[in-house]
Order: sequence, then C-alpha cells, then structure tokens
Amino acid sequence: MWSIIPLLIASVTGALVSFFMMGENVTFSFAVFQNFDKTKFPIYIILGVLCGLYALIFIKITRFIEAKFEKFKNIYIKSILGGLVVGLLIFIFPPLFGEGYFSLQNILGRGFPKEIMNNTIFYNEANNETFFILFLIGVLLLKIIASSLTTASGGIGGVFAPSLFAGGILGFTFSRIINATKLVNISEHNFALVGMAGVMSAIMHAP
Repeated sequence: MWSIIPLLIASVTGALVSFFMMGENVTFSFAVFQNFDKTKFPIYIILGVLCGLYALIFIKITRFIEAKFEKFKNIYIKSILGGLVVGLLIFIFPPLFGEGYFSLQNILGRGFPKEIMNNTIFYNEANNETFFILFLIGVLLLKIIASSLTTASGGIGGVFAPSLFAGGILGFTFSRIINATKLVNISEHNFALVGMAGVMSAIMHAP
C-alpha cells in the first residue's frame, strides 16, 4: 500500500512530461490495432512461462559476467575488452545496437519485421523463414551478453530497455513459430507486446 501513491504520482508525472516534450507521439504503436482474443489465453500462459525462463537466464548470465569483470582492477583493460566484444557482436548483429526501439517498431508499428536483418551479413537470407527465426533467437541470446558486457565494463546502461527489446523479440518469435505450425493463427503484434511486459516484469520483479 505504501507504494501505490508514489507509483501513481510517478506514472502521471511521466505521462505529462512525455506529452509536453513529445506531444501525442509514442515510442511504440500498432500498424493495425488488433483486439486481444481471449480464446488464446492458454498460449499467452505458455509465453509467460518462457518470459520467466528467459528472465532467469538473463539475470544469471548478467551476474556471471559482472562477477568476472570485477576481477579486472584496471578500468582501461575492462573498458577495451568490453568495447571490443560488444563492437564485434553489433557488427554481426546490428539490432543489438542501442535500445533496440527501431527493431521493435518494425515488429509493432511498421509491419516489416524482416527489416531488422538489413545491414547484416545475413541480409540475403531474409526470405528464408527458418533462418529468420534462428536469427531472432540468436539476437535474443546475444542481447543478454551485449547488455551485460556494456554495464560490466563500465558503460552506461540498465535492464529496462534491453528487457523491453528482448521481450518484444521473444513474443514475436514465439508467435511466429506457432503460426508456422499452421495449427492456430495468433497475433504476432499482440504477442510481441505481451512479451515486452512479461520479460520486463520478470527481470525487474515489477508486475
């Protein structure tokens, strides 16, 4: 109960500041709004479990990498090592760069999810659906390492944006795989959105 009033004040303040600085523009928007289908509730539960498992892996790997980097007393070695590895990961998987909001916009708003493979060495494989899904899974796993290395080596970062990015990719990938089976058709937009909420709440312990 002690948390409710500060959370309400913070939410309203954040909404007002965003409105005055950005107007009606929002970070994420749907290309075409799709109503949530209540009959798909069991599938959302499965996604929720996957979000929890991913968050567990995210936390464990983050703590492991941070513990390893704490052994480096020289901040220059720590920074150079972290920068080199993160730079290499971004070179191979450009969607790992930054917050990843552009990639999420491709999934949620612009409706061109395969554009996240643009400017990558895998660009020619964009039309291969199996390779596209494997690419997304690779992004999911490497995002944990890139985020962990960034903070562990002294970079600026946190878990909020990476958790939103990873959750969106996880939800989208999960729905893409389900739809590929042809057994049921589910909204990739909605599952990406729910994945964002699921992973973020699991990592930050904030329902």
